[in-house]
Amino acid sequence: MIKRELAVVVSNANKVVNVIDTIDAIQNAGFKNVFVQWYNREWNPTQEEQLMYIREKDLNVIFAHLGYQNINDIWLDTEDGSKLVDRYKNDIKICKENNISMVVMHLTGKNDAPKYNALGLHRLQEIADYAKALGIKVAFENTKLKGYLDYVIENIKNDNVGVCFDSGHYHVHFDDNLNFSKFKGRIFAVHLHDNAYI
Repeated sequence: MIKRELAVVVSNANKVVNVIDTIDAIQNAGFKNVFVQWYNREWNPTQEEQLMYIREKDLNVIFAHLGYQNINDIWLDTEDGSKLVDRYKNDIKICKENNISMVVMHLTGKNDAPKYNALGLHRLQEIADYAKALGIKVAFENTKLKGYLDYVIENIKNDNVGVCFDSGHYHVHFDDNLNFSKFKGRIFAVHLHDNAYI
């Protein structure tokens, strides 16, 4: 039987509730699992301090959602695109050190991106291989643009690589149309939310 776990995001996007109060509210509501935003932004408290507080509260981190700043560069033949590989590998190493066994990644940002291509795939394969060596799963999320997730899942065969299915993106950006048969057995995580903020 497949074990399924419900988790709540520790969001840094709340306008009127700080992240410490968010963590307290999650624990007080009886949840045991969270996922963290590992975005490498200058938050206060820092993402490292947030993780420490989450541990103090005896909450289990089931995955880290990695940042997607400049993710479109992964598909471009530029130095910035190459640097993204190192950034993601470092994030994955930190997750390993903190006993976080899965990361979620976007494949594109915003409403436009370079066409998916062999160079980007090669970089993603390197990230996936690095994660596999550390025993970390990588779940690629369906975001705003069609085709990228299909391309990556069809071409990266690692057993540590799968999908994070986002119901809000599916509804708003995919018009409730996704060929789930392509992802059979490879959906590692599901984001359930309304479409107020996606």
